[in-house]
Amino acid sequence: MIILGNRLKLNKLALVIALIHWGISFASDRLVFTYRLLDTTNRVSLAKAMLAWGAKLVFLALLLVMWQLIMVAFLELRSGNVRLNQYMKYTFIYLAIMLVFFILLFPGLWRMDEFGILKNAINILPHFWQGYLTSVFYIFALMLVPNPAGVVFVQVVVISLIVGYIIYKCSHVIEHRGLVYVLYVPFLLFPVIDSNFYPIRMSLYAFLELLYAFELFFIKYEKREIKKKNIWLLAVLAGIIICWRTEAIYYIILAPLTFFILFYRETSRKLKIEFMIAVVVTAGLLTSVQILGNKMDSKNDYELTSIVLPITPLVNEAYENGDQDILETIDKVLDTSLLINGYKAGESGISIYWNHTELRRNYTSEDFSDMKSAYYQLIMKYPSVFLIERLKTFIGSTGLLNETETLFEEDTQYYYVDFRETYHYKAVPFRSNMVKLLEFTDNETLHNIIYSFIPQAIFLIGICVVLLIKKKWGYFFLCGTICAKIPLIFLTAPSMLFMYYYSIYLIGAFGVGMIGVIIVDRMLKKTNQNERSGNYGRIQ
Repeated sequence: MIILGNRLKLNKLALVIALIHWGISFASDRLVFTYRLLDTTNRVSLAKAMLAWGAKLVFLALLLVMWQLIMVAFLELRSGNVRLNQYMKYTFIYLAIMLVFFILLFPGLWRMDEFGILKNAINILPHFWQGYLTSVFYIFALMLVPNPAGVVFVQVVVISLIVGYIIYKCSHVIEHRGLVYVLYVPFLLFPVIDSNFYPIRMSLYAFLELLYAFELFFIKYEKREIKKKNIWLLAVLAGIIICWRTEAIYYIILAPLTFFILFYRETSRKLKIEFMIAVVVTAGLLTSVQILGNKMDSKNDYELTSIVLPITPLVNEAYENGDQDILETIDKVLDTSLLINGYKAGESGISIYWNHTELRRNYTSEDFSDMKSAYYQLIMKYPSVFLIERLKTFIGSTGLLNETETLFEEDTQYYYVDFRETYHYKAVPFRSNMVKLLEFTDNETLHNIIYSFIPQAIFLIGICVVLLIKKKWGYFFLCGTICAKIPLIFLTAPSMLFMYYYSIYLIGAFGVGMIGVIIVDRMLKKTNQNERSGNYGRIQ
């Protein structure tokens, strides 16, 4: 590893600092958390107290690891670890830029769903709608920096560490050092900066998926030996990716398959099987909690949000054609009259869903299953209606939730007012203008161009085609694993939001940058070789 070197022994000073930090955190937690560690008045209070103690113990473990790594890194830098010095340099370049934006955008780009996550996190409770892993991240980020802005700060630090690692690794294969800095460009695109300060799961998820794909690619590209620790680190990363986003469930099959094909000659059968088991076990453990939480928390509501947008025009089409039996089946779950009237009034299915609570009936599990069957029947009967709606959603997926630039305005969302008053936030000069600049809120056409993921999607699909033609099977499956989510999101996206395709945007943008830099580097290398050959010939 870059920072550990050979210093693997427990550092006593780091241990002491971690314990002191943990002790102080009990006091600093009072700035944001509402948990009670010694409340045993009833079973619910006792359960909450136990959950809080569990969180504090896990936080202690995280502090032990964090301070150990910090201390080891410090000692390695003092001893002249060149590799670590380079890694830290690339990391701090990006972090420094992001900290400037952190000041300008303080306390971050809070929009809507994050307030629900925050509300649960300060009570040490999971928010399953946005993935319980998001809540876990919020809780420990808040324990580290006890303020909602701390969640954004920790997110930016994690992202900077990933960016620094990627650019550090790329610097090994790029001869012309000046070109290495060009690789920052994909990470400085406005949609990426905007997402860095948006504390929602897709912001971190996209970078974790990029890191996973990049690490596999570079291990193969550099023809490195795959060690056992790499197996488990990659498996844990794959497990988090599988758990954190529903549409990534296919990774549980494609991750082991890609590993098997990509490293067919480089690894033993035992290592391949070990990776497969590690992915399945990690994903199984993490995902089982999410599945259980979904059943307890939102039941079928989450699944309904992925259906209601495309089902609305289909229900209207069924109404126009007199498909009464199908409509009656759907009506047991969703009020079809509301869907039809809303559609004719120009409302989207998702806006009808959120604006009309009476849309959802009191239904049974059997009713819900029958409704889904009826929905699939309508897709088969009116495929053009379904595909047109899905295509419009696909092309129009450039939207951002709410107008976060109005956070400090008087006439704004009630939860913005509550948020800024609860945490005593004051307006930062130029914040609103900076948000407008990042998001092109005053120019819809330019916003839709800048925030379109379609060029990156076309690029990644094109790479897949080229790899398929050239029979580069390992790289093909790696690229195909990333692209496989495009049709899944196409079929299930509940609204026209950029964040659903953000990982495609990020990975595609970096892919363009990396391939472009490698091509230019090779051209310059060839030019230099030709010049040296010419000079040598003249000397002769």
